[in-house]
Amino acid sequence: MDSNRRIKLTISKKGLQKDLILIRFVCAYLVMNAINSMVQVTFGVSGSLFTIIRWSIYLILFVMIALGVLTFTKTEIRRFFLLEALVTIVYILSFLINGSNDALKWLIDSIGIYIPLAFFSMTVEDKELFYRSFLKTSWVLLVISLIYSVGITGYNMHFSYTILLIILLHLNEAMNGKKWYYIPTAVEIILLLRLGSRGAIVSIVVFVVIKILANGTGKKKYIQAALVAIFAGLVFWVIDRYGIQIYRSIANAGRQSRSLYLLFSGQIFSHDSGRIALWEMSIRAIQEKPVLGWGINGALSELSGHPYPHQLFLDLMLTFGIPIGLILSCIVLVSAIRSLFKPASVQKELMSIFFCIGFVSLMFSGTIFTNYYFFIFLGLIKVFREDERKQLIEDRV
Repeated sequence: MDSNRRIKLTISKKGLQKDLILIRFVCAYLVMNAINSMVQVTFGVSGSLFTIIRWSIYLILFVMIALGVLTFTKTEIRRFFLLEALVTIVYILSFLINGSNDALKWLIDSIGIYIPLAFFSMTVEDKELFYRSFLKTSWVLLVISLIYSVGITGYNMHFSYTILLIILLHLNEAMNGKKWYYIPTAVEIILLLRLGSRGAIVSIVVFVVIKILANGTGKKKYIQAALVAIFAGLVFWVIDRYGIQIYRSIANAGRQSRSLYLLFSGQIFSHDSGRIALWEMSIRAIQEKPVLGWGINGALSELSGHPYPHQLFLDLMLTFGIPIGLILSCIVLVSAIRSLFKPASVQKELMSIFFCIGFVSLMFSGTIFTNYYFFIFLGLIKVFREDERKQLIEDRV
């Protein structure tokens, strides 16, 4: 944490105010996005009222973005609007080539929300303040999630990843020594198992492994990782032997759950929700247009009406073609893996959390074009690369 303290001491009062403005936008978006879904699902708000609420939220966010941009240096302003322009060109070309209306719809979210999320996350200097702000926001999100869960009768993907961020933040605190955080974490995981997806569960497992390897020293971390594996093995043995009986007891109590059913019936890995068939269709579609790809959401008919393949690397190659798709895939993968091997810091903890929620989840669910966690993750990757350049300059001096 010494490096974080040194960074914090060099941040001026003006820089701190700038960080607060940028951080408030990122956290406000997470809260407002959760509220947006909650009022629709739990309170049944729809039609014109829901549209008014949604656009009111967008208006507030756009004002916050404008306030953030006003704090930028001239260089940051140029980079920000250049990035916005490049993304706009990509979307417009995709629309002109393939005529997908989703390309224009996602363009608004990308330049209006997702690019600012990435750029603001990259620009924040005080990552310790950033992390603490996320932690405070997690309690607001938890209250919203508890209300949200009342209106959900079954599996809900959006709920899965809303509560996943809360779980990873609280689990991170617990594994850092604040043991009482295990209590809310346990409640949150129960909610996830009840209403969430398997992808979110896998993300938690990956995060635990990352934390064990990061926090442990010498042989100790490998012993801890082995104990986690043994415990997981025992859990799966119990589930395999007594799973159906356990699930029937839960179901008889009125607690139906898609993830629990798949877990206790032994189908947690074998039931692919049609993913394998979708990936096979995606590969065939990539082979049809290997060089230029299909553009954003341009292969609807080839994927039997599915807007995307639910796999990050296939998504990139399907959209941009094999050459560009492979290059982008390698850049993201290598940068992500390298950043996880950085020295322990709050910055690395943020990176690990958004690696699991914004990268791991995209291995089998969603698309980069609507996953706002992925854009925050990209912003944090850029931060690590900038830090490396600064360190190289300092070493040469």
